Order: sequence, then C-alpha cells, then structure tokens
Amino acid sequence: MTRADLLERVTGFLFEEAAMLDRRDWDSWGALFDPEGTYWLPARADQSDSLEEVSLIYDTALLRRIRLERLKNDDASSLAPGVRSVHHVGNIRLGPVDPGSEDVIVRSCLMVGQWTPSAQTTFHARVTHVLSFDGARLLIRRKRVDLLGAEGPLGDILTIL
Repeated sequence: MTRADLLERVTGFLFEEAAMLDRRDWDSWGALFDPEGTYWLPARADQSDSLEEVSLIYDTALLRRIRLERLKNDDASSLAPGVRSVHHVGNIRLGPVDPGSEDVIVRSCLMVGQWTPSAQTTFHARVTHVLSFDGARLLIRRKRVDLLGAEGPLGDILTIL
C-alpha cells in the first residue's frame, strides 16, 4: 500500500469514527478498538504518563465498556433527554511509519460541538491515533485526545471526543 493509499484509508476510518460518535453508535465505536486499546484525555498538554498522573479520562477495555454502557442507559439523568454532537476531523497527517512495526500513527485536529437542552459547548483538540491492521481491518490501539486548554475550566464532556 502506498503512503497516499494509506492516508486515504486512514482518513476514511477517522471520518467513519466521527460519524459513529455523532450517531451515538456506541457499540460500533467500541468495536473499533484493539482488545488492549486505550482512550486517553490527558489533564495537561505536556502530560507524558497516563498512569502516574491524573487524567481527565483514561479508559482501558473494561473502563471503556463501562463508559459506553452508561452512555446507552436512558436512566443517566445527566444525559437525559440526550446529548447530541457534531465531530469535525481535519488536518489529518500520517506520522513516520516504522518499517518494523505494524502501527500507523495518525495526527489530526478535532472540533466537537456538544448540545444539551441547557448548554452548547465546543471542544477543540489535537488527536493522536495509533492504529494497527487486523487483516484488512484497522483497529485503534491508542487514542489520545489533547484538549486545548485542558488545564483550565472545561464544560461537561458528555460524549466521546
């Protein structure tokens, strides 16, 4: 696969991931992850350790499953009558490809508009995906979402970024 073909494939993957999140298709989004995959929102821009420092979110497979079940639960009062979102992914760039590795590093910019009956919030972030191939299928090994201004006051994050 050429680098241009890989970029096209990865771009389609990121766009479909965003569409799943906007449709609130939590099961399909969860299935995008490698069984050992992680979803991480660091608490500060230069944070390098997800386990020894406090994070806004650090989900392993188990914690991700719990989060997704909560999002699917209509009894979650903080999410009633339903949060809506629009994810916009842009500036997609392939990182260096290590010939000895099957991982694909992808960097992008993300804007998420989140709506609830009481507020509309916009989040801006730089995102790093580490993707791997499982046969012909791409899987997320790591997703790191670096929120702009993570150290300051944030609105409630009621959806997956």
